[in-house]
Amino acid sequence: MLLSGPLAASTDLQRFRAEAEAVANLQHPNIVAIHEVGEHAGQPFFSMDYVEGACLSELVREHPLPAPRAAGYVKMIAEAIQYAHERGVLHRDLKPSNVLIDHAGQPRIIDFGLAKRLGSDPQLSTIHDQLTLSGQVLGSPNFIPPEQAAGKRGAIGRHSDIYALGAILYYLLTTRPPFAAATAHEIVHQVLTAEPLGPRSLNPSVPRDLEIICLKSLEKEPHRRYRTAQELADELWRFLRGERIQARPVGPLGRFLRWCRRNRKVAALAATVVVLMLALTVVTFVFANRIATARDREHRVQ
Repeated sequence: MLLSGPLAASTDLQRFRAEAEAVANLQHPNIVAIHEVGEHAGQPFFSMDYVEGACLSELVREHPLPAPRAAGYVKMIAEAIQYAHERGVLHRDLKPSNVLIDHAGQPRIIDFGLAKRLGSDPQLSTIHDQLTLSGQVLGSPNFIPPEQAAGKRGAIGRHSDIYALGAILYYLLTTRPPFAAATAHEIVHQVLTAEPLGPRSLNPSVPRDLEIICLKSLEKEPHRRYRTAQELADELWRFLRGERIQARPVGPLGRFLRWCRRNRKVAALAATVVVLMLALTVVTFVFANRIATARDREHRVQ
């Protein structure tokens, strides 16, 4: 039930109902199921599975998980998200505190309060339009993708949940989200403009292949991420079985070009400065050469 009861704001009530509506038809072992939705004495409610255990954020705290365990958890979460996507539901608020680990060691996804329904076009059709106004940033800044951080309602899709899955994997491997700062505004700025540190720079025990998988999921441009949650799950399964993964690391040139695309004005200004410096160098060299030639001629005449 809503803790604020009859004093709940209209948006809180809408999100509460949105969660019930989104999860009601999702029956998956890694998604906490909703069994009944109703109202009692004017108080809306829904009943869910009781999960005895801790969430991922409590489980990790100051110590990262071993790579196989982290990969195994995210693989199962990704498969559950694939199931939700196939049934037209986008989570939009995936983060470690929204994943419980039950007594059997199985991850269970909760909190679909910011969920959106995927239309058949397949453009997103929101469950409650009032909850997703254009330009409004919803979700946890540490774990939301750039398109969601920018408040671009039309740009949010399945790829947005894939980014969040990569952010969860990053957290499990390093004990911190991909981006962290003192304020939400600073975090959003980093999400939009900065590249995350490689997990191996924070935890050298992280296998190289798992770092590549994690960073591919966290790509700024949605089309560079895994196309589906199942594709990410399959990649993690290849890692767990010791097989060759399909993703390849991005080299320094690739990172530089992507930075230029994200910072076009700064890149254009820098390029202009470089061109001017080169031109100045060439002109200086030409004049210096002419002066040296003229002096040689004077010496010969003398």
